[in-house]
Amino acid sequence: MSDSHGSSGNKKNLDCCCNKGLAEQLEKFKHQQVFVWEATAFIMGTIKKVKDDSILVLENFHKVASFGQVTVEVTSDDEDLYVNICAITEFIPISSPTVAATVLNNFSQLNATRLM
Repeated sequence: MSDSHGSSGNKKNLDCCCNKGLAEQLEKFKHQQVFVWEATAFIMGTIKKVKDDSILVLENFHKVASFGQVTVEVTSDDEDLYVNICAITEFIPISSPTVAATVLNNFSQLNATRLM
């Protein structure tokens, strides 16, 4: 990763073992649906690829981000979403109907809460 990603640190500090480990785990679920958490957002999408152990590329995604009182929702079936792996706090593959139902229920509850 380089300074073009918006960081002010040097390359050695950015390429830590945990990012490579997370990239390797994400790569195992290529072409599968996942649920990804970031500090202020969560994303459901299909892993298209992991680029340079630093960028997760998702397709067919739905992202919900919260900025204080403002919530932003982005969905696309024909564009890719590029996620900095350093920003990911955790992820879970949506490999079973139970996990998929739970994730979809959480999205529904979030939407219902915002409408109140």
